[in-house]
Amino acid sequence: MGMWIFVVVLLVLGLLQVVSPVAGWWLANFWKVESGAEPSRLSLVLLRMQGIVFLLVSAGLAWHQLQAS
Repeated sequence: MGMWIFVVVLLVLGLLQVVSPVAGWWLANFWKVESGAEPSRLSLVLLRMQGIVFLLVSAGLAWHQLQAS
């Protein structure tokens, strides 16, 4: 059961970063920046790539859990 929680968290974070990398950037940095700060294009691309990695890892973990049961 514990692994499924990890899979769901990775899935949600991955979807958030792929669909809206600005929201992912804001969630990660809202306490560090002054209002009106904007993420760079590079950071948005990197966040989107990180989201894809999170989705792939969550799919792999889910596949592994399904095969083990």
